[in-house]
This record gives sequence, structure tokens and C-alpha cells, in this order.
Amino acid sequence: MKGRLDHQRKITKIATGTLVALFVAACGGSSDDPGRSRLIGGIDAGGAPSRFLAIGPISGFGSIIVNGIQYDTSQAQIFVDGTAANESALEVGQIVAVSGSMSGTNRTADRVQFDENVEGPVESIDIANSSLVVLGQTVIVNSATSFDDNISPDSLAGLSVGDVVEVSGNIDADGNIVATRIELKAPGGEFEVTGIVSNHDGGAMTFMINNLLVDYAQANLEDFDSGQPADGDLVEAEGSQIGANGALLATSVEFKGDDLDDRIDNDTEIEIEGLITRFVSETDFDVARFAVTTDSQTEFRGGTADDLALNVRVEVEGRIDSQGRLLADEVEFKDDGDTRIDAIVDTVDAAADQLTMLGILVELRSDTRIEDKSVAD
Repeated sequence: MKGRLDHQRKITKIATGTLVALFVAACGGSSDDPGRSRLIGGIDAGGAPSRFLAIGPISGFGSIIVNGIQYDTSQAQIFVDGTAANESALEVGQIVAVSGSMSGTNRTADRVQFDENVEGPVESIDIANSSLVVLGQTVIVNSATSFDDNISPDSLAGLSVGDVVEVSGNIDADGNIVATRIELKAPGGEFEVTGIVSNHDGGAMTFMINNLLVDYAQANLEDFDSGQPADGDLVEAEGSQIGANGALLATSVEFKGDDLDDRIDNDTEIEIEGLITRFVSETDFDVARFAVTTDSQTEFRGGTADDLALNVRVEVEGRIDSQGRLLADEVEFKDDGDTRIDAIVDTVDAAADQLTMLGILVELRSDTRIEDKSVAD
């Protein structure tokens, strides 16, 4: 991160932070602890480097920073929407899945995967309520949302109905996308949406993803055990046309519920940041796509077990238990009181991880989000 601050630049977003005495500080900070007693310095009991899987938004580069931790991607395969890509295709705010091995404090990625939540035309914009609708999906915008350089101003005011956008974000308990990044895309490409199947009609060969009707009569179906979608399945639907009835005419529907399975075993350290989408009790709740449980050894940071509730943003670290749940070593509460500063950088103190903007001293934390909007990019 320090290397990216060695010259003056225009930074248009410093997010995931709280304002304290005119400092912009990352919320809570992520732990680099190697986890419950199974690991010693990132080495498992058998002496081999352990595996990790991290899911969260990119906050910076060099190689890549996710959930406040830097991952070496020099040997990693990078996939964007299932296609091999270079690291330059990744952007701040995109939610990625990073997997690899760790030894001590070193974490070496062998795979980085980015898949957007939705890409398609904007159907409506509600500036008063900081939201828009894309392919039947409600997208919520807040101060932690990054907008790409082609959206001016970099807010909902820079978008129009009919624009084609790509959205990455966290899913809340109501199925809304809380956007971490929005990019403007050229028209004429494929539309894509990922979500949970509901109201499946096998005869009509249709289903719903939130408020979008998907017609899969002409679609190539991939990875479905039963041969077709079912209610509750997590799927990705693609198509380039919208039918007269407003349905996405899918050319491909892929089951996505098991796309992380080959990267997880009982010794994999899992680190996920997301919203609590299902909550029964402190020992039974969901974050992102994982069922989470806690026990007497779970450490809570920035709050207590009593603060767990629907749509609370947390970072969970742990491993899969014998019942297939993520047993949390640590649950960290992420403050949503984000602060954003758009300005030219005045001074940089790389050694202290500090800079000044508009005369304000800004202290960088491990998960401070930094986005460079200068020509240096």
C-alpha cells in the first residue's frame, strides 16, 4: 500500500472507516491471527502450509488487499466472470474470492475469482433513497460504494435509466444488493444475474430471481444434479435479450451453489466479510453463503454476541466443523459509519501510513479503501 502513496494523486474514495478527531480510520481492522489451535504460525499440525479462502471487497493493490490482508498474487490464476484475466482487470470495491496457502504471516494466492452480482440495464433510479433497479434487482448505494471513472459525477446522479451497469456487492436479508462497486458497461453485451431461484415453473421453464423473470427454455443448463433449476438454488443466468413480457431470455443457467467446494476442507482457514442474511441465534446464522456457528472460544471484536442481527456487517474467521458449518474463531463487527473524502493529496508520510487532504490528517489502516482517480491510476 505504501508504494502506491509515494507520489501526489487524486484519491476519490477512502471508505470502510470511521471519523475520529478528523482521522479516517478503517473500521475495526482485520486480525492476522492464524486461528484456533490447529495452526502455529500458519503451519498445520503436520508441518505443511495451511490453506485459506478469503471473500470480501478489494480495498487496494500490491498485490491485492482483501479484508485488510495483503495476498501475493504473483503466481495466481485470476478469473473474471469465469474467464482468465490479468490483475489489471480487477478494481477496488469488487468482491472477490481469494484462495491459496499461508505460511507464517505470508499468504500466497493461487486463485482469485470475481463474479458480478448483476450486469444489465438500469430500470429505475431513486436518488432520495439511494437505490436503483437493475434487471429486477434492487441495488442499494452508500458511502462505501465505488463508482468507476466513466460515471460522472461518481454517484447515482451520474447514471441514467437505460445505462448498462455491472454491480458487485453484498446481499442483505431481503435479497437486495448493497453495492461495493458499480461500473458502466458498453451496450450490446451479455446480461448476467446471480441469485436464488424462486417460483420455479418446470412446465413453462421459468423462474424468478427477486423481481426478474428468467425464461430458460432455450438455455444451456450447467451443473444441476436434477437436470434443471429448483427453488432455493443459487444460479447465474445469462442472456442478451429481454422478452416482451420483461423476462430475461437466458442462453445459459449455471448452478453456483458448489463453486467454492473444491477450495474448502476442514483445515481451510475461511475469512468472509458480509451481511448477516439469516439469524436464529448467536450459534445459528448465515453470512454471505456460509452457515455460521460460535462457541465459548469465539472472540468478538467491536461488539458482543448480543449485537448479532439481520443485516449487520461482520467479518468471520474460522473453519468448517463436522456439521458443515463455519465455526467462528473470531467475529468482527464492521462499522457502517463510513467517511468519504474527495480531494488532491497534499502530503504523504508513507512510513507512518498517513497523508493530508484539504488540511485533514488521514491515518490509513489495513482495510482502508483507497481508489486512485488520477491518470496514474
